[in-house]
Amino acid sequence: MKGFLDMIHTLLENDISLEQEISGFEDQKILSNECLYILDFNKNELIHKKGFQSLLGYSDEEMNAELLFEGFHPQDKEVIIKVIQEAILHTLKNSREGDQNSLFLKYRRRKKDGTYITVLSQSFIYDLDKNGKRMKSITRMTDVSFTSEKDIVSYSFKAKNLDQESFQRKIYEAYQDFFTSREVEVIVEMFKGITNREIAENLFISEHTVATHRKNIYKKSSCSSPYELKVFCESKGILNHNYKLR
Repeated sequence: MKGFLDMIHTLLENDISLEQEISGFEDQKILSNECLYILDFNKNELIHKKGFQSLLGYSDEEMNAELLFEGFHPQDKEVIIKVIQEAILHTLKNSREGDQNSLFLKYRRRKKDGTYITVLSQSFIYDLDKNGKRMKSITRMTDVSFTSEKDIVSYSFKAKNLDQESFQRKIYEAYQDFFTSREVEVIVEMFKGITNREIAENLFISEHTVATHRKNIYKKSSCSSPYELKVFCESKGILNHNYKLR
């Protein structure tokens, strides 16, 4: 992520105007389970921040852009970074409407003590000139660990001129052919909670073939149960994006 942010910084640094602060930032109210920060892409740094101590255990003084992007859960990191990168690139390519873009992300976040919480990150572009040469975002991060399906990354990116289907393909492109078409059919049946014999009857294949597919599916995904497999498929976009299983 650092390399990507450095690239964005290089693209922007040739036309940096005087910094414009958000009026009333210090008056913004936050709860004990929230933090608030502004990321300046020109400087590649957090120019305003508060609430990190109560939320993540870091003081506002020690929290920086590097720490911010290092705290993703290893299983979530790949998808999160891809979503952020594609959202930023779309914003830069459509700078005239970029100040209306918003990104919502739910994922697991590491605290200073090494434990993880589930957070909802709500980001809005608030400073972007017509040439895309000046960009800042304001983000509110909230602890939502009480929600269900904590292990699954979810996102919503809203922007003008956005082809949602194309955007999703870019996010999950690495997993579009992860399973074979037959393995996908077996996965669909597995999620029904039925036996190998029932799966074999539904797919008109042998029970031995079903067992072989199940073994290969678990090996590919490094999963050991239908629940783990469901989390894996949803987090990689396999269920509802690539294979249209829903």
